[in-house]
Amino acid sequence: MNPFSESKNGSQSAHHKRQREEVAQSHWYEQLGERWARALYSYYNWRTGSTSDLQFLIGLNLSIIFIGAGLRHFLIYRSLPSGATPTLGQDIYRVFLLLSFANGLPGPEDSPLERGFSLAISGSGLIAFALTVALVQQSVRGAIEANVKTGGNLFEIDHVVVLAWGESQRCIEMITQILEQTCLAYKATGGRAIAVLSARPKLEMEELFKSSIPVSRRYKSTLIFRQGSPLVPGDLKKVGAEWASSAIIVADSSRSPDEADAQSLRAAVLLDELDRPAGRRSQIVVEARTPNALRLLQAACSRRIIAVPTTQVTARRLARMVQHPAVADVSKALWSFASPSQVFLEKLPPLVGVPFGDLALRFADGTVLGLLNRRSGKCDIAPPADTLVGPHDDLVMMRPTGLAPGMYQPLAAPLAVSIGEWDPEKYERRKEAPTGIRVSRSSIEGDEEPLLNVTPSGEPPEERGGPLAWIGHQLGLANGDDQAQKGGSGGNGSAEMSPAGQQKGDGMYYIVSPEFTGGLGNREAVLICGWQDTPFMLELLSDLDRGNNKLPRGSEVTLMNLHPGEEIARHIKRLGRCRIAIRHIEANPLHRESFQKVDLGNVKCALVVCDNQWRDASSTEESNEEHLQAQDYLRLDSMILVVQLNIRTILEEQGRPDINIVCEKVAFQGLTRFEDRHSLPLGVSSNFTAYSAKLLTQVAVEPKALVVYSRMNGDCKLIVQDSSSLCAEGEQVSYATLQLRAQAVDQVLLGYREIPEREEAIVSVLNPSGPDVRSVPRVWNAGDNRIKLLTYQSSVNKEAARSKEKGVAEENATEKNALER
Repeated sequence: MNPFSESKNGSQSAHHKRQREEVAQSHWYEQLGERWARALYSYYNWRTGSTSDLQFLIGLNLSIIFIGAGLRHFLIYRSLPSGATPTLGQDIYRVFLLLSFANGLPGPEDSPLERGFSLAISGSGLIAFALTVALVQQSVRGAIEANVKTGGNLFEIDHVVVLAWGESQRCIEMITQILEQTCLAYKATGGRAIAVLSARPKLEMEELFKSSIPVSRRYKSTLIFRQGSPLVPGDLKKVGAEWASSAIIVADSSRSPDEADAQSLRAAVLLDELDRPAGRRSQIVVEARTPNALRLLQAACSRRIIAVPTTQVTARRLARMVQHPAVADVSKALWSFASPSQVFLEKLPPLVGVPFGDLALRFADGTVLGLLNRRSGKCDIAPPADTLVGPHDDLVMMRPTGLAPGMYQPLAAPLAVSIGEWDPEKYERRKEAPTGIRVSRSSIEGDEEPLLNVTPSGEPPEERGGPLAWIGHQLGLANGDDQAQKGGSGGNGSAEMSPAGQQKGDGMYYIVSPEFTGGLGNREAVLICGWQDTPFMLELLSDLDRGNNKLPRGSEVTLMNLHPGEEIARHIKRLGRCRIAIRHIEANPLHRESFQKVDLGNVKCALVVCDNQWRDASSTEESNEEHLQAQDYLRLDSMILVVQLNIRTILEEQGRPDINIVCEKVAFQGLTRFEDRHSLPLGVSSNFTAYSAKLLTQVAVEPKALVVYSRMNGDCKLIVQDSSSLCAEGEQVSYATLQLRAQAVDQVLLGYREIPEREEAIVSVLNPSGPDVRSVPRVWNAGDNRIKLLTYQSSVNKEAARSKEKGVAEENATEKNALER
């Protein structure tokens, strides 16, 4: 099923609407009851408070007066025998008298004084009557407010349902992100009705989201809130779950992962077993936080239940950032409806039979990443260039987000671009030296915000060799070892060595970490500060050890937290025999002196996650999200920032350059330059909640997106390589030519990262759009190594498969020899 087709098929929606109306046409009183329920549904959706009730009553009374006067004047008196016909004003007055039950009052022909006196007496009677009505109102108001707080049944078709508990701040932020992404997803098709069921009162949710997602950011979508529980079948029908096109079940983050998955599992079963009208089939996306929930959902539910393992997804994404920080920019662009271009599945019959290698020239604003067969479900990312597009293949591609489904088409004629004078057989992936970003002295010594870890150009390095000598020693640059030794003795020989792109002269240089430019070592030392939920940490360590993002053999992971050593050892034992060394330091990363137990000079990457003990120091429970508010999330971000600054300042004092620091971002507000990927110093912040919400929405809109995501983040790898890998120094080629050269070596070019020369952060450009942008030649390799190309490569090709088998055989032989010894 493709939800896109449902959104644009008006006749199908009309058919379902007629089908639903036929259900209530067996008896006239049932049809009348449904019409009355629909009227109440429309009224309660419009009502915002007691003021709305007053406006409705005033409008109703005025309508009765004027309609009645019109009927009396134009129908009643016109049908009577000829005689004196009163004026329209007299008729309005007579109707008002009848409405106020004042039958004995003087008529219009009496004197004004007598009529005024009679009206005063009648008004006193009405006041007494109003007091009597007020007593009745107390009982009626309770029923009205109960309906307003919880909400009545929905009368929507093909809407989106979000089922959540809403008892924690994380759950509220999860709902916020899902609603924002869903509104953006259906912006091009005129919006959708989105119903949210949570434990919080309806009016509270409406007031909360009135400010967080204003009407201007809803893009014609309608947000409807109802109070209830996803575990109550009656509440599921309250949001019209049986008529929804898709549903998203958000895990209860106020509970432990096992308890949260138990609730999500039961909600999924109840939703799966709802009585649905004939022909209705909707997708149900469930957030699963433990591996066991995946197996149980598959066994207990039908195939329309799609489980998304958010804990596994976020942990593996974090593990991939250890060696490739560019994953943060790439994944955000690929899987967010707020991105200018993101991943879509497009069925384009004109391209059937076209080789995959020629598809790059068929789009001026799209990048074809792979093929997905609709029948078999097989997904190939970066297949060989001679692979033909089949009749049942969808193109997995990045394209502009603002286009409606079915509106995107290829170019009428391919771009007139060739591969040029370049031999794919001589291709070599090049990982050049890190680059220095020039920083003016005023930024360091003046009134502006200081930048950390800079080194002077043309001056001797600082104590312990300085950042230039140290990074040359680590990467084996020319005379790197000698320069490091000279720097330690106070010599000036290291002043001759400069990172790629650095010029001698005045100024300070910020040294870019090798991971940001594609440079990887033979072994990695990773420091993890804090201990998240245990399932998350075990998934992270498992992926670093033997997963798709595994570290090189001989690497070491150091855990720094205040959890007891016996507890950490018990958890690590569940991983089994590990390829990498994992050690635990029982110390508080918030304290600067704790890092004396770690040699930061050997650490290549530091991960800072929110420790469970930071959430509530007075609680001993593993999950206490229920008591956290928005200000608590900002407090947690403050603690994470302290740990990050501890690492950065120690590196600066030791004369070492910055390392790859990846931090968890808990709150959605308060972004500092240390958490902003587009500001110096370079670093990566990752909001696990936001990313999970984006992926859940992607799967709800297009269920096959999970297949593509699993494939792209499975055995496919993101490569950051220097532009000299695909073009010679000074050669002028177009971006489309680089695409052809990348496909010639079984890679797909996503975009590029450009390292600026002065006081700016690295800028990532993904899926550059426009015929001029793609076909106009430019110099990509100026010899300064400032442009890094981002490509995807699949390990399915034969060479990678053979290399992988050889590596596994060598690893098994090494482990066997070690056991024998």
